[in-house]
Formats: sequence, structure tokens, C-alpha cells
Amino acid sequence: MKRLLLIPLLTLTLHADPTEHHPADWELGTIFPAQPWLGKKETVTAEGNKIVESRATLEQNGESYLAECVVMPGTPLGPQRDHAYNAGFTGMQKANPRTLKSEEKILIGGHDGRRYVLESKDGTRITDHRVVFVGNKLFVFAYERPASVPVPPEADTFFAKITGKAPTKKD
Repeated sequence: MKRLLLIPLLTLTLHADPTEHHPADWELGTIFPAQPWLGKKETVTAEGNKIVESRATLEQNGESYLAECVVMPGTPLGPQRDHAYNAGFTGMQKANPRTLKSEEKILIGGHDGRRYVLESKDGTRITDHRVVFVGNKLFVFAYERPASVPVPPEADTFFAKITGKAPTKKD
């Protein structure tokens, strides 16, 4: 009998609450299904420019969520921005080659961005990437799942809740 009483308690303990991730220095943020793991990395390019990558990741039930902010040394404008999106996609494909299922220009948090839906080479995984430049920062929001699993409501919420910061009041 004691074991039966522990099951609902264990279920409540293991249930994770949605967690807002919107750091003070990020212009965009979103809602994760549970508390993400946080990490930060700084690198210096051959030209001596510093690039800072901050990320939040969550892996659960064979699914992965990612929100990343990369502070770039400059702000790509006009045709440079399209070139930067293309270069980023090419780099992403070199790091983890996949089949492009669809690509589109979309608004992300009120900014012109890109959406890439990719499938693993063996057809077992689907990744939905949303990328956008806000000034000199590149934001990446991604969700990956087994191809056999339908998109859960938590993933829809993760993308739907990408928002900018509320304007601060000036006294």
C-alpha cells in the first residue's frame, strides 16, 4: 500500500514546470518545458575579435531544446545579413550534415529571421531551427525530436513564446 501512495508523489516530484529563459543581456527569450542547463563560451577569432556564446539547453524524453545568443564583433546589415544567414547555415551543415526539408523567411520576436527544418541523414531525427539577428547578436532557437514522434505542445509553446523584452519605463 505504501508503494501505491508513493507513485503519485513521485510523479508530482518528477513533473517539471515550464521555465522562462530571458537573461538580462538577451533581447529575445522563450519558455522551456523545464529548467534548462546554462553554459557560456568565449572565443577569439584569428582577427582578434571576441565572440561570446551563451546557451540554454534541455534534453528530455529523446527531445532537445536550445536557445543560444552569440555576440558577434559586428552587425551584419542589408546583403551582409543574407550572407551571414547563408554562412551560418553552411557552418551548421558542416558540423552536422542533414537534409534540408524546408527553409523560409519569418518574423522572430518582431525581427526578420530564418526557419530551417532539417532531417538527419538516416531519417530518424527532425530539427526545427529559428535564427535571427538583433543588432550584433545572433539568436538561435532549436527543437529536435525523433521523426516518429509528433511535435508536442511544449515545442509549439517554445517557439510561440519567443519574445523581446518589455520596454523599461523612463522616469
